[in-house]
Amino acid sequence: ICETLSDHISTNIGRLISFGINQWVHVGCILPAYAKNLDQPPYILRNIRETVLRCQTKYNCAICSKLGASVHCNENECYQRFHCECIQKYYSNIDKNLQQQLNIKNGFLPNLTTLCLKHNGVKTINNNHRESVDGINEDESKDPLNNSM
Repeated sequence: ICETLSDHISTNIGRLISFGINQWVHVGCILPAYAKNLDQPPYILRNIRETVLRCQTKYNCAICSKLGASVHCNENECYQRFHCECIQKYYSNIDKNLQQQLNIKNGFLPNLTTLCLKHNGVKTINNNHRESVDGINEDESKDPLNNSM
């Protein structure tokens, strides 16, 4: 079910849990689908099969464009979604100080959501171009992903 890591166990994604015969999903991959329902204990994952099916057929990752379990942007009215592995890779290239300011760890906020590329305050290459056209100094809006190459 989890295409990003298959049989691999990741410290960030967690262990595989069974939800049927020969059907497995990483805890970290499916848990964000329950983010709105996990405010109060007990933290019980209900209807896992239906949740996995919904994720497999409904939600595309904004980074890789593939379907699958995903974490959504924390901003109201933003419907961007990301595979756990994709958002973790993205944030691994972002300055650690900025991650601390945003309260993001391994790509996630404490409530199992994230901040999308538009809402995290990180300037992207496209924003650099737009801002330079608008008269803002390009040096003030460096892309942290560009600096890591």
